[in-house]
Order: sequence, then structure tokens, then C-alpha cells
Amino acid sequence: MRVLLAKEYVNKFYLRELSKRIYKKWDEYNYKVFLAKNYFGKATSTIKEVVISDTHSVSNPTQSVLIKREELLNEIKKFNIKVKNFKATLTDDEKSIFKYGIEQRLTDEEMADAIAKSLKTTRQIKRSCYVKVALHFNLIQKDDKAVYKRKKTISSTN
Repeated sequence: MRVLLAKEYVNKFYLRELSKRIYKKWDEYNYKVFLAKNYFGKATSTIKEVVISDTHSVSNPTQSVLIKREELLNEIKKFNIKVKNFKATLTDDEKSIFKYGIEQRLTDEEMADAIAKSLKTTRQIKRSCYVKVALHFNLIQKDDKAVYKRKKTISSTN
């Protein structure tokens, strides 16, 4: 789907709530990357060679650190694959918005300057990109009232 989402569809969502959820997802990812690097430092500084055995009777702190690190690296790898596959579905402008808005967290004005578009156009591309991200990473549930804008009803009391 290498097209922008329709304005009518995108305007059904609160961008502020979507942004919070997307940034939280990327904060979790960045934290996992940090932890994996931190575990790597601990594991290599304490012992040079680790033999992982099938017996679980002896508690080895280095072994548990390495196991946790491997689990984190697997999660990071899966997330990177999911992001790579997702980026293939974005338009070129949305890829730029993804890079500058989500990964680098620039303001709307800075993004507009970076992609050489007007602020109004940049915001429309951003809305489309953020909705696609939220849908792809399952950040929106079916009856999520915090994300969907409510339809305005007109009361006819005479």
C-alpha cells in the first residue's frame, strides 16, 4: 500500500494519543537495545568462556545474564524485521516522516524543513504515517475510545 491514507479516514483518529503510543513503543525498543548492550558488557567482563550445561542445579549469574541478553537480542531482531517490512509499504514522504518524526523525534516544523514541504502537507503526511504505524504494530484496538474521535451529534430540542 504505497499511498497516503485518505484524509477522511485519517481524521477519525486523535493524533496526540497515537503519537504517545508510538513513542512508547519506540521507547521500549530503545530500552531493550540499551539493556542488550549493558548485558553484553557485564557478560564479557566477568568471564571469557561460558559453557551452558543442561543441568539447572547450579546457579550461574553469567549464564543467566547471557540468556537474558539472547532473549533481548531475539526480540530486537524480530522488531527490526517488522520495521523493515513495514517501511516497504510506506511512500517516500512517509519514510522521511517515519525517520524524522518517530526515530529522530523532530518537531513538525523541523520535519517540514527536512522534507521541503509545507507545514500543512507535512502534517497530513504525518497523520497518514502515524495511523499506518499504529495499525501495523497493533497499537489500536477495535473499541478504543481514546484513539477514535467521536462523531458529533446534533440534538434537536425544540
